Amino acid sequence: MWPPPGSVPEQRQDDGTARRSGPVKRQVTAGERAARAHARAFVSKAVWAGNKQAVSYLFDEDGFYENLADKLIENLPRGRRTWRGHWLCKQLKDAAEGLDPDTYAKLAGETVRDGLRKLGLPRYMADALGAGAGVTLKIQFGTTPLGNLSKTLRVLIPLVCPRAGRCPARDEFVKTMCSPAIGDHLKEIANGGWRT
Repeated sequence: MWPPPGSVPEQRQDDGTARRSGPVKRQVTAGERAARAHARAFVSKAVWAGNKQAVSYLFDEDGFYENLADKLIENLPRGRRTWRGHWLCKQLKDAAEGLDPDTYAKLAGETVRDGLRKLGLPRYMADALGAGAGVTLKIQFGTTPLGNLSKTLRVLIPLVCPRAGRCPARDEFVKTMCSPAIGDHLKEIANGGWRT
């Protein structure tokens, strides 16, 4: 039985039955599911046969990357909570391109959230990716290669995109998904086992 009894507090409803309280997982809408299915099909056609493992790892339902994308969507600023337009895609693309190696090297010892803010990521993005609870990036500034962080931001694009085939960041995420050993990098990023 999961979660183990006692790990999530129970409350009694008016009818006397037990009800669990605690963090509620964000519900993915039908439109989001359809957009992710389209993105998976698009990315599968765009990448080489050797990267099919990476595609399945990235689009693993309820996997690390889908949960991270959901958390990112959940933390969007008010007024940006729709799947129309490519605003979030552009934000991720710009954040991946704007990572400054000199700033990154000086961030050793920073928390993930604070380090991402100092790298110039918007507050909502830094909060979602580095909040320290649940699904977050497991990086150590100064030892985690900057390229791995940049790849992570790029592979999130098709998971948040309303129409991957028409995305202005399409070339960047397809290029990242076609890079050698991307499947291994995706696993490392998700598991926090960074190469130094």
